[in-house]
Amino acid sequence: MIKLSTVDLFKHMIPQNSVVLKEEELLLLQKEELSILNDIQDLCEEEGISFMLGGGTALGAVRHQGFIPWDDDVDLNMPRPDYERFVRAFSKKYGDRYWLHTPEKTKGYALLLARVRKKGTCVRTREDFFNRECGAFIDIFVIENTFGNPLMRKLHGLLCLAAGFLLSCRKFYRERKYMSRMLMQSKSVLDAHAYRSAKVSFFLKITIGRALSFAGIDAWRRFALKCYRLCNNNRTTY
Repeated sequence: MIKLSTVDLFKHMIPQNSVVLKEEELLLLQKEELSILNDIQDLCEEEGISFMLGGGTALGAVRHQGFIPWDDDVDLNMPRPDYERFVRAFSKKYGDRYWLHTPEKTKGYALLLARVRKKGTCVRTREDFFNRECGAFIDIFVIENTFGNPLMRKLHGLLCLAAGFLLSCRKFYRERKYMSRMLMQSKSVLDAHAYRSAKVSFFLKITIGRALSFAGIDAWRRFALKCYRLCNNNRTTY
């Protein structure tokens, strides 16, 4: 079965021109990320802003009392009201030290999460084909409200998945030359079935993205963001 989601696929792709971090380099990157996290924590404590560790970062904190040894990123979760306060306060306090990329304001940005990037460092990922501000980073995932009604909650979830997928397809089309090159360079590390599935997935997403190219990345990102923020009830239990 062909999967249109390419998240897991990217984890197994190693393009020829990619950089695989050595152990000492990974430790240096984790050290930079920890310094970013410390600055974020200081600001949040000063402003009374709530946040929590997410994903593998939370797992590493519990299981390893630090990073998962091979982990190269930090994920935070933040409720929407706290996130909006964070964005205002962070730029004022740390604008000289960090770039803050957000789906609300950053032009050409194709992600639905915020990314804090440290100036004076350089970490370039597959998300950065059109980005010059490529510092070491921490991702902030916004916790959105959803509806108490089970049917509305289900429909909201499906709408968000669809909107995120359309944005991803539009991004694939914008970056089609780089994506195709990345796939070709990863052929040697993928088995025959995985490579064929990847070719079909890439082709379908680029084709859908071409159909969506009547509007730019920013328009599709704003549309997806509206879908995510559809429930404005801060008293909901979901």
